[in-house]
Amino acid sequence: MRRPLAVFGLGFLAAQWLLISAPLAGFLPAALFVLGAYLYKGRRGYPRLLLAAGLLALGLFCVYRVRRVIPAERLSGGEYALRLEVTEAGASYGDGIVRGEARVLLLNGAKPGSPLHIAFDALPECEAGDLVEGRFLLRGLEQDVWRPSYYADGVFLRAEYAGEFARAGSAGGWRAAVRGLRRAFGANIARYIPKPYRGVLRAMTTGDKTALSAGQRRLFRSAGLSHVLVVSGLHLGILAGFLGGGKNRRRFYRLRALLTLCLVLLLMAVSGFGPSVCRAGLAAILCQVGSLLLLTPDAVTSLGFAALLLGLQNPYAAGDVGLQLSVCATLGVLFAGRAARRFGAFCPARGRLGRLLNRAAEWALPSLFAVLFTLPVQLWNGIAVSGAALPANLLTLWLVKPLLFCGLGCAVLGFVPFLWPLHRLCSFAGSLLAKCFCGIAAALVKLPFAFLALHRGYALFVWACLFLLGLWAWRAGCFGRFWLAAPGVLLAAVLCGGALSQDVVELALVGSGYNPCAVVLQNGQALVLFRGGSTNAQAVSRYLELRGIGPPALLVDLRAEPGAQPLAAQTTLLLEELPQNQEQARLFGGVSLRLWNGGQGNLVLLSAGGYTAAMASGSPRFGQQVPVDLLLAGPGAPGSLRPGAVLYTSAAYPWLEHLPQGCIRLYSRTDPILRLRPGRSVTFEEVLHDPQ
Repeated sequence: MRRPLAVFGLGFLAAQWLLISAPLAGFLPAALFVLGAYLYKGRRGYPRLLLAAGLLALGLFCVYRVRRVIPAERLSGGEYALRLEVTEAGASYGDGIVRGEARVLLLNGAKPGSPLHIAFDALPECEAGDLVEGRFLLRGLEQDVWRPSYYADGVFLRAEYAGEFARAGSAGGWRAAVRGLRRAFGANIARYIPKPYRGVLRAMTTGDKTALSAGQRRLFRSAGLSHVLVVSGLHLGILAGFLGGGKNRRRFYRLRALLTLCLVLLLMAVSGFGPSVCRAGLAAILCQVGSLLLLTPDAVTSLGFAALLLGLQNPYAAGDVGLQLSVCATLGVLFAGRAARRFGAFCPARGRLGRLLNRAAEWALPSLFAVLFTLPVQLWNGIAVSGAALPANLLTLWLVKPLLFCGLGCAVLGFVPFLWPLHRLCSFAGSLLAKCFCGIAAALVKLPFAFLALHRGYALFVWACLFLLGLWAWRAGCFGRFWLAAPGVLLAAVLCGGALSQDVVELALVGSGYNPCAVVLQNGQALVLFRGGSTNAQAVSRYLELRGIGPPALLVDLRAEPGAQPLAAQTTLLLEELPQNQEQARLFGGVSLRLWNGGQGNLVLLSAGGYTAAMASGSPRFGQQVPVDLLLAGPGAPGSLRPGAVLYTSAAYPWLEHLPQGCIRLYSRTDPILRLRPGRSVTFEEVLHDPQ
């Protein structure tokens, strides 16, 4: 049996991900692995390893929930006096307010029974490493796509600041030393580099993205280059290859391996020991330890062992999106190496053309397979898929290595005053490279295919079909024919998907659970029905960005006191400025809008294919009852509306108790989505019927 540790570790990680995705069906991983054992029929002993990995994951998951998660969740709903060590802090929605994470040192004057970490959205201004005290209301985390990532970091509760805030000094120990070193690195990098580009080098060298502007974050996310701006396996692999690569017979290989180990550990600490960087760091450390012991390092075994160690430390580590992307990208790169060798056998490097084709395959296949292998993770987690990701990675890959070394050079040379000429030279080179990097990303996001609005379920189905077909072709030895047939199959799938999604109306409640906005999408255009404040504006912007959609074509402001324009839009309507009790009509693609200023509240009716949804602010009243199929609930009572169903994201509305008999109640704690196919069907996602 080849690579048993790799099979066990990756199977263990997959089982943990299944448990996180379906926690109420804890037997699912074991059942799947038993099925795998039956299908493999004992081949190479893999079934027994997979079954053992599934059972170990199930047992560890249960123990961790009993020992760590359940005691933390029991604190939800209570108000406590807490003493916190702030571990992360960043800008929030207002001046003088920060959001981040913290470690609980004292709970009502006593140490918590087990390590306890919390997240907070609004805390008086403080920095990472500060000790703060105050009264906080603890609540459980929302059931959204980000919850597994919080659990992967050991955060099980969210704290709402209630008062009595006080600073109690700064934390000491090795964490403080690492934070101080990270700040010193960042200051050295920023000393001679202009502001627009210093954030790129700081992010690539230390993982600190605070110096990146919101526009830069959107730019790199749209170009599919966000992975370059964190300390990941790509960066650690560059360092390992430069310092500790080569054959063991080369001179000073032990010294170089030790130096690589120290540098990898330093970068892991400076970047915060996140699950994805720990995966990459552990794999790099194992490879270097193998070099020290005169063993040939095996990347697949190192990957599996790193996944096993992370899963043993926290069974929820598999829920971290960064770790999923890291593991899948690594598998893609490893698979690309084998594909390049097969391509070399299929197309021997004879003559200038043969050598050119082989070099092109070695250059393009790693980026191609990394993009393909990470695509299902992006789709599953609702992350926007960039059509520019592949060309962006191909065109910027050569810049990553010199940018990383320029950043490290600036960080280290800044500690030696008499080496300031070298420091300035390194900063100048880093600025030019960062400018080139940003310019390529900015040019690519302007391409027509830069934003891909994919339906998650359909895209995952197409990807799975192509993956299984490619796997069969690989095993059957006809992989070349698969590459010839795949573009035609993909084109047919795209055309079929475009036909199926034509004129489909997608409506989502986004933002504050108590007073959300509505985002309506049709044929790549967005309509926003806005209410609430700046928090809702940020949530809507993020939602549209993740869907790969630019500014909304139409924004309808339902607020009684509109104030400043919440979002940039092509057209903005203020319902408060309309004549009272007079209906106005608008069209948005295939959706007709009826707008009212009802005096005591504003109302919008959306109609498509005979189905009508209503959204109001306040409690608009008219001379007669207005029947609607669906009410998008808010804090105001329905007033003169007579809904057949109510969709809400907060159960705190008092008027819910007075709904007429027969009205269907649809509840969701996440961003609920209504998908309307005019004249055909109406479906809901992430919604519970009659929760009481």
